[in-house]
Formats: sequence, structure tokens, C-alpha cells
Amino acid sequence: MTLTAPDAADAMVTLKGVSKSFGTVEALKAVDLSVPKGQFFSLLGPSGSGKTTLLNLISGSFKPTAGRVFIDGQDATDLHASKRGLGMVFQHYALMPHMSIFDNIAFPLKIRKVPSAEIKRRVEEVLELVHLPGVGDRRPKELSGGQQQRVSLARCIVYRPSLILMDEPLGALDKKLRKEMQLEISRLHRELGITMVYVTHDQEEALTMSDQIVVMRDGQIEQIGTAEELYFRPANPYTADFIGDSNLIPGRVSALNGSVQVALQDGGTIAALSEEGLSVGDGVQILIRPESAIVQKADTASDMPGLTGELTDTMVFGAVVKHFIRLPNGRMFEATEINRRGLERLALGAQVRVSWRVEDGLVLRNRV
Repeated sequence: MTLTAPDAADAMVTLKGVSKSFGTVEALKAVDLSVPKGQFFSLLGPSGSGKTTLLNLISGSFKPTAGRVFIDGQDATDLHASKRGLGMVFQHYALMPHMSIFDNIAFPLKIRKVPSAEIKRRVEEVLELVHLPGVGDRRPKELSGGQQQRVSLARCIVYRPSLILMDEPLGALDKKLRKEMQLEISRLHRELGITMVYVTHDQEEALTMSDQIVVMRDGQIEQIGTAEELYFRPANPYTADFIGDSNLIPGRVSALNGSVQVALQDGGTIAALSEEGLSVGDGVQILIRPESAIVQKADTASDMPGLTGELTDTMVFGAVVKHFIRLPNGRMFEATEINRRGLERLALGAQVRVSWRVEDGLVLRNRV
């Protein structure tokens, strides 16, 4: 019997209650997930969060302990990986060193019995697509790491899969090449419209490339959203801290009157944006992004919420300047501003006030 997933017309991949255990270790815990057709969908999390396990369940490399996996609306839970019709790109290029670039790319077409003339046409077409025309006669060792990864991509797209899975594909490249390949993969996605599921631990990579991002932790999904949603409206302190730089100020809700009044652990009250469902007495953390904070002399008059502390360090990162302030409780607070000529430098060791607009403070409920 063939099972059809709910909303099959809209989803390329659907996971329903999927769990995976390795002995006593539960690597994935009752995950529900839907990947819309045509999207670039990233699985983001630290090592051990379950992102690669999830990818392997989609590919068919692993079979779930519980739950069902649907691909393009059809139940693929028990379908062998070779029958799922998807492409895979890995961190290590998996190119065959004894074969030419042409033959490496042509290999999946040959095993599918595609006619020789069609193979030649398609290989030349994808080499143009990945900006590597004229390298068909070379061996993999004659190409740079970035070029080899382009060949790996070409081999994947040459047989026109409807779904491509990528497992840390840029992890072996240096920073400059990673940036170039991020642009290259994004361009290919736009031009081809293929659904891509991309595993990474690099938040910048996920934020710059993805239509949607799944933030994972301990085998569970913490939040799914666009880069903007995850950055400006994280669902919890974990996502806030994992995505981008953050300042998290602990306290308890003391009043709800349009904005949220938060009584800080070390005294004082700060107003911030409201989150639905909060109650007086809830343990929370206020999220302040570093670029939202302003550092001024401690005696500067301001009606904005803020804290005082000691300026312990100022670091110049070319286009931006980062200030580090030690609060009275010993916590560090980071503030970032655009570097420019004539920027006033406050003395290290000085008492300063760091402030922000009410709307730039987001209250997040602590995990219960």
C-alpha cells in the first residue's frame, strides 16, 4: 500500500513523527517537518544536534526507529536510497581520481543508460552552468578544492533530481572559497528551482543562503523560520543565542501594560516588547542585539532603557567597532557600531551607559 503525505502537492519532503535511536542514544525525537517544493532549506545546529541524522533519514541511508518519511508526497520510509531519485553533495567531493572530469559527471547518466550523445550534451551543459567549461579532460587532482566541489555539484544536477541533499559541502574549503561557493550554490538554486536541503553548523552560511532555516538541538527542532524571523523574532533564548551575536539579560515579568516590565535579578526594571502568553512572575530573558545598543558616557541623560557598566575593551573589525562592557553582576555586554572617521573613542575602564530603544528589547520566556 502506498501512503500519501498530507499537503503532498506543496511539500517535497514530509517527516511525520520521525525518531531515530542508535542503541540507547536517541538522536532524533519525534520530528515533524515539511520542506516546500523549490525552497533552499537549511538544517542548522551544533555537532550532535541531529541535523545529519535527519538528512540521512531523508536520503534513505538510515531507516527511522519510528515515524514515516514522504518524498514528493509518496511514502519513502522503506524505499532504498538508490530508488529515491535524489542527489547528494558531501563535504568531501567523492570524485573518482582515476576518471576524467567528464567521466565523473557522466557516471550517473551512464548507469541510467542515457544515450552517449545525450550524455555529452548534458555534461557540457552542466560544466557551463557551474562555470567550468573546457575542463572535461582533466583529472580531479588538477583542480582546486572549489573547482572540485563545483564538479561534485555538476555530477549531482546532471541527471536532474527533484531534490538535492547537501551535508556540510563547504566545510573543507577556506573562508574565501566558502564565500564564493555560497554564491555559486545560491545562483544554481535560483536558476534550476530544485529543492535543496542543506546541513551546516555555520549560522552565517544558513542565514545568507536559505529560504527557511531549521534550528536543531539535542535531536529536536527549536524553531523554523526565515533568516529575518530567527534573528529578530527568535522563539526562545537558545535560538537567540545561537543565531548571531546576542545579549541576554535575565529577570522576571513584573507587569504587563502594553510593554513588558521586567524586574532584573540584580535590581532595577526594564521595559521591552511583549511576547504573547507571558504572565507576571514568568522567568524571562531580554534579548538585545549588539547593533541595537548605544554606548555613551555614564552621565548621559536618556529616556531609553539601559544599563551601566565598565568599558573593558574596544575592538576594530574594519567596518565595525565592537565594545565590551562589564555589568555590575560581572556579565559582559557587547555593543556594535559602524566604524567611521572621527568616531569618538571612550577610554577603557570608563563607566558607560549602554542603552537601546524599547522596541529593540525582546522578552523571551525561559525554557520550563
